[in-house]
Amino acid sequence: MITRKAPALATASGPQEDNLLVFEDAPEFMEDHTQTTSLENVDSKVKAAQEQLLELRRQQEEIERQKQHLEALRVKQERFVAGKRELMDKISRSASLVERELYDAQKRVEEFALTHDEFRRHLEILKSLQPEKWHRAQVSEELDNALAAIEDAESGYAKGIRRLHAMGPQEPISTGSSSMDEGGVSVAAPSYFAPEADDLKTWMRRGFAFTLPLMGTVIVAIVLIRLMF
Repeated sequence: MITRKAPALATASGPQEDNLLVFEDAPEFMEDHTQTTSLENVDSKVKAAQEQLLELRRQQEEIERQKQHLEALRVKQERFVAGKRELMDKISRSASLVERELYDAQKRVEEFALTHDEFRRHLEILKSLQPEKWHRAQVSEELDNALAAIEDAESGYAKGIRRLHAMGPQEPISTGSSSMDEGGVSVAAPSYFAPEADDLKTWMRRGFAFTLPLMGTVIVAIVLIRLMF
């Protein structure tokens, strides 16, 4: 404890005593007061540090959430860009192939319709050949017309078969991947004509077999008419 007093030689009392500094009477210099103030300062600093640490943790968590959110957005954006590009490429190629197939299909439909009309026309002409209704004076002319109709029908039939055969087998549209059945076997799209379709000679033989009964009927009718007249 520090105390400062006047020198011993000074015995006079009065106003000089008021100028004496007695440290025992100053509370700010007391030891207990100093320790209490120091502890309070430390506590406040610790609390401030804890609050700051909590705030930093909250900020770190918020940054982590934003990071995860941005990462999810990045993944979605990459999937969108890649999926869009891939699908646009596939659909564009397939659309071109479908357009080509549609054009070919329209041409085939036109060819089928034309061939069908010609077959029906020849069939109706052949059905109209009825020797029993011919007049006696016109038998020779009717026979000439009948033979000409048969030859024209045979020629038209062969022409129609060639037209159908020229269309050939149809290739399936490729989509970049093979279609599989339940057993894992690749399945091709069906075609109008199989690759092993018969050649023209076979079609001609079938056409001849088809018209042979009718030709036989006409010939028999001609023979009967000649025998009768």
